[in-house]
Amino acid sequence: MKSPKYFDLFLHTLFYSLITVAAAQFYINIFSPEFSVSLGIVFLASFAMLAPDFPVLPVSALSGVLVLFSRAFLGSFRESSFNISFSLAVPELFFYLFYGVFLTVYIVKIRKSSVLMDTAALLSCDYAANFGELMLRPNHNDFSISYQSGI
Repeated sequence: MKSPKYFDLFLHTLFYSLITVAAAQFYINIFSPEFSVSLGIVFLASFAMLAPDFPVLPVSALSGVLVLFSRAFLGSFRESSFNISFSLAVPELFFYLFYGVFLTVYIVKIRKSSVLMDTAALLSCDYAANFGELMLRPNHNDFSISYQSGI
């Protein structure tokens, strides 16, 4: 039988991931149909900053996988096949993974009790994760002013 500690971690990870994925369904597309900005990351960041001992990496990884499959599933009804929708959504998985790593580094290594520092860190994590996602998307001029100002 598994330890209650691991079961609790699993339940918390699943709970927060499902909320994040539900929030990620509210998004707008900017630059192109493949690149979107969603509420999911707002929820993930809020949970990470407010909940003590929040499992950032497990939640961001599971959220990324679930967002990938939910976008592919929903996209297959709207505009294309599941395979095409899946391939277009793969960079979003990496966005959540990048964001989780950057946020974990900030929380574990740098974080101080400062609203200004937290805000700057969240914006920096978001920018870096968006830039990483854009680098994985084909046919984009990632260094152009329009893309950089958008992220």
